[in-house]
Amino acid sequence: MSQVDSSIQSSRLFASEQPASVLQQPLNRRRMLKLLGATTAVTAGGGILAACGGTSDTTVQVTLQASGAWPINSMPTADAQAKDPFQKAYADWLQSWLKKNAGVKIKASSANIWDPQALSTAISTGTAATWYLASVIGGDDAGTRAVFARGLAADTTDLFSHYASQMPLSAYAADAWKNLWHLNGHYYGAPGDYFPGRGVYYRRDLLKEAGLEEPKVGWTWQDLRTLAKGLTTSKRKGIVFQKNALSYLLSTYQFDALTMIPLNTGSNWHWKYDYSSKADEWAKIVSIYRGMVFDDQSVLQDVTYGETDAEKAFFRGDVAMAEMHSSFFTHPVLGDPSSPLALAQQLKKPLDEVVGYVIDPVAPNGAFGATQGSLGVVSFDPHLSSAGLEKAFKLYCDFWLIDGVVACNQASYKAQPTPENAQSIYQSVTPTNKANGSIPGIPGTSETYWGTNVVASLLEGTKVPLVPNYSLYVPAEQVAGPPQQAVNDAITKLAFYQQDVKGILTDLESTRNQQAASLPSSASQDDFNKGAKNYYRALATFWQKNAPDYYQNEYLPWYQKSVQPLLGKI
Repeated sequence: MSQVDSSIQSSRLFASEQPASVLQQPLNRRRMLKLLGATTAVTAGGGILAACGGTSDTTVQVTLQASGAWPINSMPTADAQAKDPFQKAYADWLQSWLKKNAGVKIKASSANIWDPQALSTAISTGTAATWYLASVIGGDDAGTRAVFARGLAADTTDLFSHYASQMPLSAYAADAWKNLWHLNGHYYGAPGDYFPGRGVYYRRDLLKEAGLEEPKVGWTWQDLRTLAKGLTTSKRKGIVFQKNALSYLLSTYQFDALTMIPLNTGSNWHWKYDYSSKADEWAKIVSIYRGMVFDDQSVLQDVTYGETDAEKAFFRGDVAMAEMHSSFFTHPVLGDPSSPLALAQQLKKPLDEVVGYVIDPVAPNGAFGATQGSLGVVSFDPHLSSAGLEKAFKLYCDFWLIDGVVACNQASYKAQPTPENAQSIYQSVTPTNKANGSIPGIPGTSETYWGTNVVASLLEGTKVPLVPNYSLYVPAEQVAGPPQQAVNDAITKLAFYQQDVKGILTDLESTRNQQAASLPSSASQDDFNKGAKNYYRALATFWQKNAPDYYQNEYLPWYQKSVQPLLGKI
């Protein structure tokens, strides 16, 4: 239903809200851009930075294209190095790396890696930057794997295997990489930033004033409704929702999985969409949301609201709670006037005392899905030579996943040993590279600078098991499915108006099935059925373990009625 929003970082960097695909930016891009800036040493030869000292006749010559200082920047200017110790440290590290990797040149590129069409065209025509996010084109998990299937990202399987032992990946990041980003046993990139999903921010001080208990892990959407109503006053709403917030409530009840049915269609699209057969049940779930909006009048929402709008409303005190991405807690743009940290500073209280956070609610039967940890995947230009791909992969991993950024942070803190700098360095509570969790020479950890409660609440997101995604099991298609727009329109109607739920879902079903009927499939029926059986078998095992009540009373009866006639028992 909704596009996977893995990490959200870029929405804080640009003036307008970005598509969900762009919000999956890995790597703490805001810190990279803040510290490295867009200023590079551009030479008359086209902005190329090369290793000093020359090369031998046998050295392979490689030119890498760096776009917009992400995820690798070319050389910062002398002025930038003089002003910022991190940039000086990065310049020293990069020059050292280039000396060890003779023949490599880094050229500043003007290629747009954040626009889906521009990026797709650049890759297809061989003019893309070296590093980019395939998810910018793909959007959700299935769409990103379709990008891989179309050959728009280089196969990095062997390179990852070679360098894996040198990468001190956190356990949750390693698990996410293993379970999220392979395609038929192959990988098409390298691990980016890990974030522990979505949750609800709340004002601890306002709950205390109202005599209300703080929400706890395992709460339900009905609990959220009750709390929002209790926090609503004549001057303040209980909670702010973004334009797509209803999709998170529905995902808790596995709306996506239970509305896709496999088909025997030969060479045509292998799925149909069934939104109407369970329409009465979906209507009951939608009524929780509509009850908050129209009956309790406890919700601040608008069809244009994105993450930044929600954050600003929370900061202003227009609301007491906000459903947002976890990255907003400890990844504020330095100087961001609307971050939770800025709010605490304005109230002259510790962040821990002002703002609380809890992962999104679950269903009464134990089902979940709104909070899901995510790991970005940084992809590489498929037109690179084997030597170019190896150097591009090595440079990225050496800096972000092995020891480069750690060394730069150490040098930065040594030059500027302030609590503010240390807090910025330790802003990732869930670092992909576990070496960033406690850095020699930099006192403390993330708990020291962000608070025990903040860290503990964010870590809860890493404990939520990842629900199996169908695109990991069935053969990848070059076209990932019908356009998402019809679903987005239906969600808007369900959330912002009081139209008949069954009518909206029936129309959605008709539209999507008409669109799907025209889609080709590159997978044989046998291969699809084999993958689909594995997918439903994985779902059954998953829910039996993690939500047995949901499995027994919801999932199994649905499977037996809707899927078993085609695929058989699981």
